Amino acid sequence: MKKTSNYLSIGKVAKEKKVTIKALRYYDEIGVFKPAYVDKVTNYRYYTKDQLYVLDAISLCVELGIPLKEFEKYRQQDGEFDLQKLLYDGKSMGETKIKDIRDRLGRLGETIRMVEARKNSVAVDEASAEATANQSDAKNQNAVTNESGETGQKSSMTYVDKELPARGLLTMKIEENESDDSKKILRLNMVAQLLGMRASYPAGMLFEYDDKGQLSKYVYILVEGYEECEDKRFRLLEGGTYTTFITSKIEKNEEIVTKTSEKVSEYKNLLIIQSDVIDSKDVEIQILK
Repeated sequence: MKKTSNYLSIGKVAKEKKVTIKALRYYDEIGVFKPAYVDKVTNYRYYTKDQLYVLDAISLCVELGIPLKEFEKYRQQDGEFDLQKLLYDGKSMGETKIKDIRDRLGRLGETIRMVEARKNSVAVDEASAEATANQSDAKNQNAVTNESGETGQKSSMTYVDKELPARGLLTMKIEENESDDSKKILRLNMVAQLLGMRASYPAGMLFEYDDKGQLSKYVYILVEGYEECEDKRFRLLEGGTYTTFITSKIEKNEEIVTKTSEKVSEYKNLLIIQSDVIDSKDVEIQILK
């Protein structure tokens, strides 16, 4: 009999990964996830830790919308299970769900902005008497004339200090000239699942300046259940007072410098968080120094 001290029993795997023993036996039967060793005497199934990432991916496909009863369609003519096609189909379903969530959050964001706009209009009305008294001076101060003689209004930014709690982030660095699209967000969601964490909302970007003013950019997602995570892609963002403001979606770092220059005297040892980066008309900038 083979020693099983280095193996995990089917019961331990079921408990650790929160799947049923019946499902594990079914995975073995159809060939999608076979045990590393089966005791010929007891017929007990045993698994190794390094194969559990496959089980995580299979479970994620089920959560994304591929029911167990449809797994049979991935069995090939030679009887082998096409795991790669299952994972690709799961990935496609995940991307569809992310797009749907983005659309819903976009509509929710529009509603929030309308509510905030109405709230701000009340505050403006309360201060209208004083504003009217100084109207002519305000117009002269805010009006600007360009070279063609046209007159415009200087844009103003409303900064609000917010007390934000500590947040667990899963990050992926953006290299120079590399795109930072939603595919990275999807990859981070899959990584979170494999690490046993729960991906949450929002997602966004981090702009981190070191003590020499050098910039590093990251895509991030908010995660929960990270207490025992030691993965180098995880970072705990400290809680505290953040200077925040709402602005349009930012594509270039030069625009970040322009937008935040009123509150940042020197871009060193600085962290700027751009929240809700995916398909948002507006984003919230959070500055921690």
